[in-house]
Amino acid sequence: MRRFFIVTVCIVFGGFLFYASRGLLTRGSTSEDPVSFFIPKGAGLPRIAKIVEENNLAQSAMLFRLSVIVRGHASALKPGRYDLPGSISLGSLIDALRRGPRDIVFTITPGQSVREVDAGLASVALAARGDLLRFDTGRLPEKYSWLRNAAAKNILEGFLAPDTYHFYPGESLNDIVDAILGNFERKVLPRIANRDTIIRTVTIASLLEKEVRSPYEGRIVAGIFARRLAAGVALQVDATVLYARCGQYVECLLTKRDYARESPYNTYMNRELPPGPIASPSLAAIEAAQDPAVSDYWYYLTDPKTKNAVFAKTFDEHQKNRVTYLLR
Repeated sequence: MRRFFIVTVCIVFGGFLFYASRGLLTRGSTSEDPVSFFIPKGAGLPRIAKIVEENNLAQSAMLFRLSVIVRGHASALKPGRYDLPGSISLGSLIDALRRGPRDIVFTITPGQSVREVDAGLASVALAARGDLLRFDTGRLPEKYSWLRNAAAKNILEGFLAPDTYHFYPGESLNDIVDAILGNFERKVLPRIANRDTIIRTVTIASLLEKEVRSPYEGRIVAGIFARRLAAGVALQVDATVLYARCGQYVECLLTKRDYARESPYNTYMNRELPPGPIASPSLAAIEAAQDPAVSDYWYYLTDPKTKNAVFAKTFDEHQKNRVTYLLR
């Protein structure tokens, strides 16, 4: 009987060791929402295990401690601030705590193009200049089905969600892109009401992002876009000329010749939307694109001094606004 008991205990414990060593024990949560927690300097394994349990990242502190010990990492867990997905597996959690906190902070701001994000990644040594522009996007539509109808020129354009990200030094560009697109999928995609018009919505939102600065103005300009498109009138969005010329909005000077440049993105030469977004829009721009205001306006311009939009119902009124605000 005693031998049977010992054998049973060995089998159970052996099974635990097998699963623990592979990180297969049930996670504490199935939520994809990130969990933020802090491990103080000098915290030992018991304290770390308690923090993990309190944040619902493991079934219990004891299971976490045993898993760490079985893997031989009892003294290898690093202190610091962590932001991890709630659904992380036990094995991945332990690996993350061994690597330490993601200490490279990288921010994508609304209105940035892929070319500008590429330059930003290079500035914090997460990638070499041009790596994002040359990134192989072939696998992405299979993983992110909403990218299947994105513009072939660069399917990332418009979908690099503006936010602040934390990455490990040396993190692969593949993982970086997945983190950013995953963020778009979690935070932006649910705000788009019609999944059949994702590309169109983000494209309009990207134009609004570059043209106006308030949601109120955004709705009015979205309405102007709708009227012009329905009437077959060119949108004449200056930002599209910049994008067609440089693919970015800083260090890009335009000439009159650029407004006649042959490009599907040039809304002075074409009477339709560009084939895809020209920048990453904010959530406010996404919402404005889906809720265009009905008005009598056909024209608008931006006051260089106040950055506010000035609207006009007729071409003559628009020309007067140009003299008043742009030629003063």
